[in-house]
Amino acid sequence: MNNNKRWGRRLGSTIGWAVLVSAAFYISMFKGVDLGWFQAYVGYMTLALGFLVGGLTITDVVLKK
Repeated sequence: MNNNKRWGRRLGSTIGWAVLVSAAFYISMFKGVDLGWFQAYVGYMTLALGFLVGGLTITDVVLKK
């Protein structure tokens, strides 16, 4: 049915992204780090998440039998 792939791969990646972004937000707010640092961090993390989820989606579509 799912070719022995683990369920929730995209969800797990998104939850990991949310945890890392939330931690960075709290660090930037309570440690007095510049908000520009947080914005750049979120931008890079979102780009990485997009590549990861997009890659998973593309391989699932291409390899679907």
